[in-house]
Amino acid sequence: MPKDYAKIANKYAQDVLNGTILACKFVKMACQRHIDDMQRADDWPFVFNPLLTDTDGRKYRPGDRVCSFLELLRHVKGKWRGKPFILAPWQVFIVCVGFGWVRKDDGTRRFREMYLEVPRKNGK
Repeated sequence: MPKDYAKIANKYAQDVLNGTILACKFVKMACQRHIDDMQRADDWPFVFNPLLTDTDGRKYRPGDRVCSFLELLRHVKGKWRGKPFILAPWQVFIVCVGFGWVRKDDGTRRFREMYLEVPRKNGK
């Protein structure tokens, strides 16, 4: 059974906002924006992680599709060589928000660029 990455991303945002996960003000602001956008999605041109159809007629959800692809990749060196990437909830949040928000009318992505700053040894 495939993972529900959008649910993981939404839970991460909620956990950051209720203080279960400690985060800086910029992460809190990103999580708050995501939750606010989810609440106003009815009268807004964007929707989060909808069911879309590709050119070959296959159904997919954009945020889930990218996250599941990333977890197919494997480490190539070091002690984890050959083991698959397992995305942490903060990574799922970043990928799902970046790729999951799309226009209702044509399915194009809302965000074209993302800025991510992560200290070394933190699973970039």
